[in-house]
Amino acid sequence: MTDTLSIIGLTIPTIIGVHEWERQLQQSVELDLHLKLSHNKAAQTDSLTDALDYDQLSEKLRKFVGSLRCYLIEALAEEIAAHLLEYDAVSSLRLHLRKPAAVKQAKFVEICIERNR
Repeated sequence: MTDTLSIIGLTIPTIIGVHEWERQLQQSVELDLHLKLSHNKAAQTDSLTDALDYDQLSEKLRKFVGSLRCYLIEALAEEIAAHLLEYDAVSSLRLHLRKPAAVKQAKFVEICIERNR
């Protein structure tokens, strides 16, 4: 049995892009996270101490991503995946990373990656 915890539409400001103007100001990226849990003891205990605290994880991720200065969304996605796989409760993940208004004719550009520990 595998359980997946999803966080959809997490918006995080960061420096992302190759153009000089993009290096000068923060832009928001949007994440959809699908985290496969290595265990789900919380389902039996109904206790936050046994759970992957998604509120705390989201805040730590906002600080982590906000401190990065990547040029490409591919690199940013790899950094995020590696960071999330450091959590013992996460055995694998699927990450959708969107950069709004990256192309004039589109709402966003997106990369989707899957990684395992």
